[in-house]
Amino acid sequence: LLLNEDPVPVVLGLENREEYLSEHNQPPYRAIRFLNQLASNSKVLFVGNGQGYYATVNHVADVNHSNWGHLIYEVGDEPAQLHKALTAEGFTHIYYSGYDFAWQLNFDYDGHLAHELAVFEHFAVHCTDLVYSDDTGSKVYAIQKECMEIR
Repeated sequence: LLLNEDPVPVVLGLENREEYLSEHNQPPYRAIRFLNQLASNSKVLFVGNGQGYYATVNHVADVNHSNWGHLIYEVGDEPAQLHKALTAEGFTHIYYSGYDFAWQLNFDYDGHLAHELAVFEHFAVHCTDLVYSDDTGSKVYAIQKECMEIR
């Protein structure tokens, strides 16, 4: 592990913490750095990633990778219902970790996760604006004040 992660330069002060984490904690760290630049009154729902310990903004990390699924089963799968529930809780953004879901889909034998992700995509199109995306599948969405009409 020490050879793979090579922490010696950062421990000795030859490499700064930001550079080390950005290089060695892919994929979430770059997206979380973006989140940390949001306004101080922002509240972020993590979807698919539990590494909230790097976040300095108000957030709810997805420790068991089921935040979105729980929300769907609590309030329904219509974008307007989901939007109402999220904004009622004060959420302004969603951090979506596509990397984590790509791995989990390998074990989605009953298709529940695939359904949840399809609901998310539908919600994202109608109720959010994409404000960050990177090559690892990490995305940050700003929740719109109102959902666009669904046709």
